[in-house]
Amino acid sequence: MISSLAFSQGSRYTGTYKKSGPIEFENRSNFVIEGLELSNIVLKNCHNVTIRNSKLGPTAKKAIYLYKSSNITVVDCEFEKVQTGLLAEYCTGNIKFEHNDVKNIQGERGNESVQMVQFVHLSGPGNSVSYNACENIAGESSVEDVISMYASNGTAISPIMIRNNWIRGGGPSQTSGGIMLGDSGGSHQIAENNILVNPGQYGISISGGHDLILRNNKAYSKQFPHSNVGMVIWDWWAWKQTDANPLYNITAENNEFNWTNRDGIINTTYIHPNAGTVKGLSTNKHNPNLNESILPKVILRRANITDDTAPEIEKPVDPTEPEVDKPNEIAPDKQIFNVYKDVYNRISIKCLVNPIQAAKVDIFIPAWGNTIQQNINGFRTLIDTVLPDGEYNIKVSYGNPAKTETTKISIPGNNTPEDNTPEDKTPGENTPGDTGASKFSVNKDRYNRVTIKCLVSPIQSAKVEIRIPAWGNTITQNINSLNNVIDYSLPAGKYDVKVSYGNPAKTEITKITID
Repeated sequence: MISSLAFSQGSRYTGTYKKSGPIEFENRSNFVIEGLELSNIVLKNCHNVTIRNSKLGPTAKKAIYLYKSSNITVVDCEFEKVQTGLLAEYCTGNIKFEHNDVKNIQGERGNESVQMVQFVHLSGPGNSVSYNACENIAGESSVEDVISMYASNGTAISPIMIRNNWIRGGGPSQTSGGIMLGDSGGSHQIAENNILVNPGQYGISISGGHDLILRNNKAYSKQFPHSNVGMVIWDWWAWKQTDANPLYNITAENNEFNWTNRDGIINTTYIHPNAGTVKGLSTNKHNPNLNESILPKVILRRANITDDTAPEIEKPVDPTEPEVDKPNEIAPDKQIFNVYKDVYNRISIKCLVNPIQAAKVDIFIPAWGNTIQQNINGFRTLIDTVLPDGEYNIKVSYGNPAKTETTKISIPGNNTPEDNTPEDKTPGENTPGDTGASKFSVNKDRYNRVTIKCLVSPIQSAKVEIRIPAWGNTITQNINSLNNVIDYSLPAGKYDVKVSYGNPAKTEITKITID
């Protein structure tokens, strides 16, 4: 029985299941698996197969494993407490995972596949991961990438499609996330119109390959110990010092995020310099109105909900007009920017309208006899300078003809406020390269990330180098702020953190132990 409810995501089956043992077939074609409740299915070199109206799990294995197969459709099925929903390796086209309910991926770190769906070395046309609903409940699940495209290639005419999925819940892995395109390379992949709520460390991502598209997706995350960024595009393999899977012909357009990282800061996107030119980048935006309600409260087994009790879903599926400030409705006297100071007595400027209003900020510093100027092009802009004590007029200019907003800010008597980054109680052993006092304090936080605090004002620009023997390379990062985080969870071991600054160059080396 198929429900006639007017909804798209998740299984539409409302019938019963017949219990069955695990199924494994090899070298078979043209058959249907239907109406069963079982732990797992393995198909090797099988073709023209439909798996439908079935329930899989619990199992510590992959619920469905496909190897060197083609024309396999998994539709209207239910998965619960499985290591992976579907893993398809070396398959050659028309692999479809659509209209399924998936609850609680329960893999462990170190497994080769801990996803709702992962394609591995898949190729050919007609491949799709679409209209699925996936929910991972904290404390009951452990998922890596909910959807992962690993070294897989669609075609120019028929790219791999990942569309209209609902994903809620992820983590607690520090590398977990929602949708990953181009993992270990790949090509002709599109992720569009997906909605993600608290899916892990990241929302949507591209890490290698070419002809990849992220568009019209929405991702929200509140603050978690593992949350980091809404969208990340990074040629991971170039960073690993290999050109095996270079990024090119990448598009990211019309995606919306409201993403809070583990430090409580809105962190919409991270585009690494090695990503090159990303088309459509300026069309992505922070939307402060995104929250957990972009998905219905119930996203699984919706076919069993009657019409009169079904939650409204049309708005999150395709909102035609986000509830944001409209520039053409801004009153002439409406405040456009909120100016305030953070816990380090740095000036922060928040744009209150959408689209973001480009502007320029001017701050005259009498004690220094000069003026700080900085362009504003983001939702939140930080003037990363520790100001001397005093009162300041923060002047923000924007528009044509020019308009100005001036805010008075008082900086109290602490020019080196305490760093509230959660640090290890035992600081590193610091050895300045010259005989003067240390200009930097190097520690580690509770996530085993190295933190570097500048102890002087004005801020001293510097470069940090950390050699990672286990990875066979060196992390290098420029620092220009009062508080800096090297955002990697380092393997256990002892490290020399080298901070270089000045002309002629001076060096401070701090020994840090990661447990």
